[in-house]
Amino acid sequence: MDKDQRYVPQNIEPKWQQFWHENKTYYAKRDDSKPKFYALVMFPYPSGDLHMGHMRNYTIGDLTARYKTMRGYNVMNPMGWDAFGLPAENAAIKDGKHPALVACDLQRPAAIDQLEQLGKQIQIPVYSEERTDP
Repeated sequence: MDKDQRYVPQNIEPKWQQFWHENKTYYAKRDDSKPKFYALVMFPYPSGDLHMGHMRNYTIGDLTARYKTMRGYNVMNPMGWDAFGLPAENAAIKDGKHPALVACDLQRPAAIDQLEQLGKQIQIPVYSEERTDP
């Protein structure tokens, strides 16, 4: 590869991430002609920041989902937040909110941005505090 043709992620990734977003490239669509594949990785706790351990696990799940997509599967690869357990309960106590609402707390915009910047093949559900069945 010529040194003038170096891969610089900041120059190319935004273009493709926008394309994937606008075309809903990685959204599951109902298609009974394809075999189904459900890719689920651990959900992060709403009280913590993402770190390299998360990225390792999400990259493994992402690669599996992309592989299955390329093999003709209808892939659903959801992302959410773990609203159960001690970390979520401690965050709820600290914030004075119901644990499920802490998980939905503005959808952890920084974490969503980080995942999208990495180009993860995930579908993030949108919730709000107006929801009555946490």
